Amino acid sequence: MGSESAGLGAARCHHAIPRAIGVTVIAVPEQHRPVTMTDGSRIVFTTTDVSKLDVRYERTDLGGFLVTTPEQTLLDQLPQPFRGAEQATD
Repeated sequence: MGSESAGLGAARCHHAIPRAIGVTVIAVPEQHRPVTMTDGSRIVFTTTDVSKLDVRYERTDLGGFLVTTPEQTLLDQLPQPFRGAEQATD
């Protein structure tokens, strides 16, 4: 099963939003419930056809992962600018 950082998570990776938001979005082919981390931050999963996303491999201090390109991230955010953020306090 593939998964990619998308939406808010990708925007954070591209330094477009601050880490203080405390939520990230992961695109997955099958739905998964949100996960709350021990620090209170949340991982929200969104269902999509991940094979159609424009992604690239990124390396960070947390390891490597696939993230949508800046262009794909912008296109993803236009219809729903803060998708996932509303679930940060659920």
